[in-house]
Amino acid sequence: MKLDSAAFRRYWNETRRPLVCLLFVAPLLALYEIGVWTFPDAPRNGADVWMRGWLGVLGLGGGLVLPAVIVGVLLAWHHASRQPWKTPRGVLPGMVGESILIGLALRGLGSAFAPLLSMTFSTDLSTAAPGDKHRIAMAAGPVQRFFEQIIEFVGAGIYEETLFRLLLLPALMAMFAYTLPRPRAIALAVAVSSLLFAAAHHVGAYGEPLYLSVFLFRAIAGALFAGIFLYRGFGVAIGAHAVYDILTGAIAW
Repeated sequence: MKLDSAAFRRYWNETRRPLVCLLFVAPLLALYEIGVWTFPDAPRNGADVWMRGWLGVLGLGGGLVLPAVIVGVLLAWHHASRQPWKTPRGVLPGMVGESILIGLALRGLGSAFAPLLSMTFSTDLSTAAPGDKHRIAMAAGPVQRFFEQIIEFVGAGIYEETLFRLLLLPALMAMFAYTLPRPRAIALAVAVSSLLFAAAHHVGAYGEPLYLSVFLFRAIAGALFAGIFLYRGFGVAIGAHAVYDILTGAIAW
């Protein structure tokens, strides 16, 4: 079967459009919000908690304000880009498949760090992703634990990508572009946002102890997710992030 290069280029470009990303992310947003309502005692993702807290300072932290902000940002971005308000057939299923493939590839890459990380986490819970021991201990049972982890990892994909890639990365790129050529500005923005992404896992009530190996692992992961965001779009970045976290933390594959 001959690959249609024109169709491939259309798909490659469509996945990065804000409207397409919104249509891809909307079911995941709904799944997460329904999940945290169904399991109110389950821990929320840290980026979710932080952004709701920041909105709370403005009196907007409750309910569905944060998901509405994400939807509003994507709609405004799409409107400003003056792109058509339609999505070609096959793009969204393709994004699902691409997210799974990238998530699997990232999981395979992450397994290369397993010996290094196992020296840091050498307990009976060593199959869990770094930072999930407290969540495992909090779960009421294996079935509930599994669903709570699925919900939390979907939330990690949505809100960590929103905070560190959708909001922070472009802001840093714009700031650095004032004094640096664009390629250097992008590279520096990726590096800074990835380091902040890694550092964020070591602060707050559920922050982990700071181990260099884990920090570097997360910084590299942050750079990879930044690359996915820049080249494959916000939707695929969220999907790949969620798939990777689920494979690592919930399925322990």
